[in-house]
Amino acid sequence: MPPRQAKKARHEDDIDVWTSVTQGVFVELYASDDGDPEDSEDELPFSLEDDAPGFPIYEHDLADGPEIRGRAFSHAWNRCRARLQDTLDRLHAPTLDRISSFVADAYSPKPFLSPYNEVPACIVIGSNSSDTALLLRAACDRIASTSAHVCCELASKDFKDLQSGMRTLIARLVEAYEAFLDGPPGGWNVPKKPGTTILANYDFEGLVAWYEHISGSREHNKLVITLSDADAFDPSLLADLIHLLSFYQPQLPFVLLLGVSTSSTALHDVLPRSTLAELEIAQVAAPHARETFDELVQALFFSADWLPDVYIGPSVFDALSDISRGTDNSSATLLSALHLLHIAHFFQPYGTLSSPPSTLPSASPAHYLLPLPSVSSALPSLPLSTQQALLSGAPTAPQLMTLVQDAHAAFRAWARRFAVAFRLLQILYDVVRENPAASNSYAVARGTLMLEGLRGTLAKRVNAVMTAFSKLSVTELSTFLSRASEYLEALPTSARHPEQAFIDDIARDVAELYAFEEAAAAAEEGETPRRPKRSPEFVRFLENVGTAWEEVLLERLKSPRHLLFHELWRIDSSRDLRLILTPAPSHTLHTALTHPHLSLPRPLPLPPSSRPDLALLFARYLEAGRTLNVADWFDAFCLALEDEKHGACTEEEREEELQARFTRGVNELDWMGYLKKTGRRRGCVGRTVFAPLAEEDGV
Repeated sequence: MPPRQAKKARHEDDIDVWTSVTQGVFVELYASDDGDPEDSEDELPFSLEDDAPGFPIYEHDLADGPEIRGRAFSHAWNRCRARLQDTLDRLHAPTLDRISSFVADAYSPKPFLSPYNEVPACIVIGSNSSDTALLLRAACDRIASTSAHVCCELASKDFKDLQSGMRTLIARLVEAYEAFLDGPPGGWNVPKKPGTTILANYDFEGLVAWYEHISGSREHNKLVITLSDADAFDPSLLADLIHLLSFYQPQLPFVLLLGVSTSSTALHDVLPRSTLAELEIAQVAAPHARETFDELVQALFFSADWLPDVYIGPSVFDALSDISRGTDNSSATLLSALHLLHIAHFFQPYGTLSSPPSTLPSASPAHYLLPLPSVSSALPSLPLSTQQALLSGAPTAPQLMTLVQDAHAAFRAWARRFAVAFRLLQILYDVVRENPAASNSYAVARGTLMLEGLRGTLAKRVNAVMTAFSKLSVTELSTFLSRASEYLEALPTSARHPEQAFIDDIARDVAELYAFEEAAAAAEEGETPRRPKRSPEFVRFLENVGTAWEEVLLERLKSPRHLLFHELWRIDSSRDLRLILTPAPSHTLHTALTHPHLSLPRPLPLPPSSRPDLALLFARYLEAGRTLNVADWFDAFCLALEDEKHGACTEEEREEELQARFTRGVNELDWMGYLKKTGRRRGCVGRTVFAPLAEEDGV
């Protein structure tokens, strides 16, 4: 066989082996950042050449199945990532506005004079270091792009000592100035002078001379320094830095942006009063991690104006929620978890049909569509001819593709109607909670509502809030209907058009309510302020409106488990879900080495001669003591393979082959950390893994 064909055959064999996303190494499949993610659906995030990693090929797979799944994954993930970025930008916009305003107002005239040279310092308080650094980077980019200020970013690792920190600070300020001259026009008074350098790049006197050389303005050309992890700085180094900035403040208009993720009083606890007196401190709080998580999840999976390609089920939401409550609760962690979940979903064979193709496939996808649980649950609601075709187990490709396309349309319609009803339920809860006499039982966390919505168990919540609905006053009902109407009218045309009849019903209720508002206003004239009395006519009107709303909410807030093929567009419970989101590499490696049949799609049980070499070596590894004699280990390895068929080769060639396989296996165990050097004679190695991990777990 030619080398290239042999190489391709080995690659195809490897693909056939790794049929679970928990058995191999994940490859980052990010598409290019250039251009609009929405328009990149025709570009694969990986190459399908011989050696390139990709999605596996399954038995009874469609033609070009891995390529189709790769394109579907790329399209779905790029849309999801773009939506996450847009939502984060919207969440961070108020904080960025306050930071920009602080920088713009720095060194403005004050009504009183301070005896110190105060450096304006804005403390940005975040929930975690990752999001705080991301926020400060965005603030620095905005300042550099919308003004003539020079902005540089520093971290605690740049300040090993004061001199190296000064050198880094001055160098980055000069680099930022050079980058500014290449960017949009600003407020500098001189043309670009390329090659501007500071000889003494560790001395602020040189920075003063540089600033005078470029004719900087204290009002328009501030020097903004961001310390993304100020609470991680050595307190003495941070105090020295602040003292130097204060000393040179009359010549250099410094502005400090300090990122803190531990406590709002972190800097006050470690810096002396004399140092704090040299700062003009303001505080800006970033959105809390839990609020950020709820906003991101609702924008992705509970929004009627944007429908994702892949939804999540309650078990996935529960796992993501656990991550958000953990120590690393950053948005980057959520992004990585969603990325892994997308890979896991499109790793399945039915990922080919997540975006139904316009043309018929060359092979019938019945082998991986008919076993889906939704087929049996949705079977009674299908036409009789379709039921017979599905029960026969041999539906044609056109029949299946028609079912898939109809199921996709039904799932999208459910998703839009569910998102609208969920948002209206939130509006109703907000109106009920605004009543001072409302019970604390209506103070339900948004995450709880989302989890119950995904489970399809919001009926009790709806019944409880409708009880409060029946006690609304004329003003409160008017507030609710107005907010609901504003939300529906603000939807894009594609989402608002199917809700037009619902919008007309609300408009009719508002028109009828106007007469009750006039009567209530007339009754309140001359009376002491109190909750107005409700007329019998209004009570009957409210009861009719409440009944209609209850029917709408209960009918829409259902789980999609009754929909055919919902698994194609919904990531639900999975045996490997927790392992994907919170991997346990030691346990996974141990299980794969002791029970290779769980990872290899071969008949069970595996005879010793058919087990992988690594599994055979690991079995002898577990039987040994604290040290292993390599020669004895090799003899045991050869003994386990003496029944293996080795073709027409001499004993010498057979021994060389076994030595090569043994050497490769031992080196792989050493690379994975299972072996260590010992102080004994040569030819012995030590074990690193013992009980309880090394015990047979009976998997």
